[in-house]
Amino acid sequence: ATSIQAVRIVWVKRWKREDMGLSLVEKFFVYDLFLLKFRMPICCDFVLLFTWWFNSFYMKTPYIFAKRFVAGESYDVAEKKVQRINQKRIRVTLDLLGENIKDATTAAETVDAYIELLEQIKASTLDSSISVKLTMMGLDISEEVCYANLSRLLDTAKAHNQFVRIDMEGSDYTQATIDLFKRALKTYQGHVGIVLQAYLHRTEKDVADLAALGADIRLCKGAYKEPANIALQSMDDIRAAYKEYAKVLIEKTAFPRMATHDGSLVTWLQEYATSEGVAKDRFEFQ
Repeated sequence: ATSIQAVRIVWVKRWKREDMGLSLVEKFFVYDLFLLKFRMPICCDFVLLFTWWFNSFYMKTPYIFAKRFVAGESYDVAEKKVQRINQKRIRVTLDLLGENIKDATTAAETVDAYIELLEQIKASTLDSSISVKLTMMGLDISEEVCYANLSRLLDTAKAHNQFVRIDMEGSDYTQATIDLFKRALKTYQGHVGIVLQAYLHRTEKDVADLAALGADIRLCKGAYKEPANIALQSMDDIRAAYKEYAKVLIEKTAFPRMATHDGSLVTWLQEYATSEGVAKDRFEFQ
């Protein structure tokens, strides 16, 4: 059986938000969880959000449940966990936490933190890429502000021969995310990738368009609650769409990333790859 080759884990970074009148706000975004469904019809690539408003509860009860999925509160802690995972021949993606930053200064500081993370990964010789949300980089301010920040980050990734995955957010941001990714791809091919969500009706065209550009694509089902005119609602329909897009990616792209915990999809992908003579090292599960 094809083994899982990559795993996404999260480095929790502490931010003080004086503008909120709080000494500390911690946000734990835990990727690829099935623990909570948030009353949503989609059960893949969930984000479990813990926001704890009182320091007295910080890193106690919430961390008991989150610690399996959170790499650490500091890079030093995260580094040790990533090293152990790398020793099992599993690659890693590290994320900093946050989204929907609407202040230009904070967005720039976020980029600084990500650049620092890339430099630490390089210094530690970890087998790890990073993932980013464009709303953390000022997409809600303007696309130009966001692209300037993204370019600064990608300049570092290119200089260090590293990789940045642009996460896909809700459907309100899909077109802008793809537009900015295409723009970045012209300069940073091989150092930037994107995520596509199988449940969106538009994804059939997006998969074809981006595959033709030679994009590095991570395919997931989709986690945000979207209306029926935007996204498929039936899990059977979503699985069927995922399979069709996976076929396109395997045929048309160099190394597709199959992001799913769905056992039926994992089995189907393994069987499809075998039947089509696709080598195990031609794609990966995430």
